[in-house]
Amino acid sequence: MDVGELTGGVMNQKLLSRLENNHAEIQDLRVVKLAALLSALRWQVNDLETATGLDLNLGEFPQPGSPPLAPAEPSDDRRARLDLERSVDIGISKMRDELERMDEHLAALEAVVEKLRLR
Repeated sequence: MDVGELTGGVMNQKLLSRLENNHAEIQDLRVVKLAALLSALRWQVNDLETATGLDLNLGEFPQPGSPPLAPAEPSDDRRARLDLERSVDIGISKMRDELERMDEHLAALEAVVEKLRLR
């Protein structure tokens, strides 16, 4: 099976290759993609942190069939700031994904324009 099948289509081989070759950062993955990757590897967050040496500070993802997590109440200003920073990081990651898709489309369009110029 390839990574697309193992992650239910959430991740693709290109993204996995970018991660493996240090052209993308694990901490920049959206939570959905990170959870799918961990599930495909049958790892918990601490397994990934041990293997990569990163401290993702995410805790553990719930196992299938476990009750949904209740929203955490910020215990202090620092907790609220960290939650805000994570939200911003997720937004930046989504923007990077969209820019990457736009770059791919732009490259394809540039190739078409170049062919038309050569006619």
